[in-house]
Amino acid sequence: MLVLIVASFTLVPASDTLTNLSPPDAEGETIVVRGSILDGDGQPVAAVEVFAYHADTKGRYHDDAYRGTVVTNDRGVYAFETIRPGGYGPAPHIHFRVKAAGHERSATLRLSSAPRPPRTIVLRGVEVTEFSFDIRLGG
Repeated sequence: MLVLIVASFTLVPASDTLTNLSPPDAEGETIVVRGSILDGDGQPVAAVEVFAYHADTKGRYHDDAYRGTVVTNDRGVYAFETIRPGGYGPAPHIHFRVKAAGHERSATLRLSSAPRPPRTIVLRGVEVTEFSFDIRLGG
């Protein structure tokens, strides 16, 4: 019996530079977080500031690392790379604050119970885990 296993990978082009929330000397597993910011009707919203922050691999927060702001593109998509945070209390997670005209929203992505299963992508020639997390501004 022949079994064929097909893996699905997404390539992130080298020109597609992602903001990195972790410092250059950070140790840990690189991950990518990508999602969309949606309005109350489920339509993507462009030019939205998405502030994200998380703990280091030991579960500690830092004032000057593991945090940053990205802006959604014209399709309402944001993305960043970082390292997989360590856990304290609940499962490892990433906090988000989103600001758009007339809206401000906080949300948390718990990596162990992400809304969609993580997938493997290729970033700079290396396979990494990508988590997808959409945030709705209203409705």
